[in-house]
Amino acid sequence: MNEWVNKAQQDYLVAIHLSSQENASLWYDTICFHCQQAVEKYLKAFLKMNNQIIPKIHDLVALMNLCKQFDNEIESMLLQLAHLNQYSVTFRYPDGVASKENANQAVKDMKTFLTLIEKKLEKFGKL
Repeated sequence: MNEWVNKAQQDYLVAIHLSSQENASLWYDTICFHCQQAVEKYLKAFLKMNNQIIPKIHDLVALMNLCKQFDNEIESMLLQLAHLNQYSVTFRYPDGVASKENANQAVKDMKTFLTLIEKKLEKFGKL
């Protein structure tokens, strides 16, 4: 299995697990962060699948722009990726606090993106 897919799945599972907990409100920041991280790593897996050098960036829109040269359907996720983009940094510091709505939307956006990207990775036997 692609090492990027493995890392992405770890972030996905952490986000899903934390969002299902009774005390999920303690974890909203972390849920948002792991949703962004899962998507970032799936984008990087897609780039690797297409024999591209993986840039050391966290910007989901920039990564999407690199990926769309291989499959322009990925661009259909622009709004979700732009929304998730903020979670790589915003809530990692004390002055940013995620809400329940932030966490719920992040999980929804992550799941929507993963539905799309997993089909593309399956074609290459990466899942």
